[in-house]
Amino acid sequence: MNVYALSRGKQRLLATSLLLAALAATFFLIVQPVANAFSTQQTRIDKAQSNLVKWQGVIASESDIVAAAAVINRDERLERGTLRASSDTQAAAGLQSLVRKALLNAGADVRSSQILPADEAGEMRMVGVRVVYMANSEQLERAIMSVENSMPYLFVREADIQISASSRRATSAGEAPELQVRMDIFAFARTGE
Repeated sequence: MNVYALSRGKQRLLATSLLLAALAATFFLIVQPVANAFSTQQTRIDKAQSNLVKWQGVIASESDIVAAAAVINRDERLERGTLRASSDTQAAAGLQSLVRKALLNAGADVRSSQILPADEAGEMRMVGVRVVYMANSEQLERAIMSVENSMPYLFVREADIQISASSRRATSAGEAPELQVRMDIFAFARTGE
């Protein structure tokens, strides 16, 4: 199509249409994505500022938290919820024994257990164990209840449950599959006192 063969009015209309199309393309391809990026970044900045204010409040209340932890450490009624030991290793070994006994009493088949590194929890320590065991759904429920109701208090920080490889094969319809369970279980410990 020869543009010069068109009338002057049609040439102006075509030029105006091309200009509007170029402006629309510029808006949708450049201006709008940049504006969206700025908006998203501003939202992130606002969220970061609110988190900063929240954490400044937490830091400002550090002395209150330390005082509350000292009260907890002196309150003999609260000691029954923690492990007492002379070292982290001794506390973790005690926890390992306690968890193993709870799982065996629930009917689970404990395959392995390992001591996890201790964590700081204020003035107290948290010791943990990772256990891998086999159980059907009933045994799993009893195991979780046993851990949940134990004394000292135990906390499941992480769990992974999978159908065991042997149960993936065809089994009878009424037979519950065997599960392989991995749990990281922690407890508060009072050590070195």
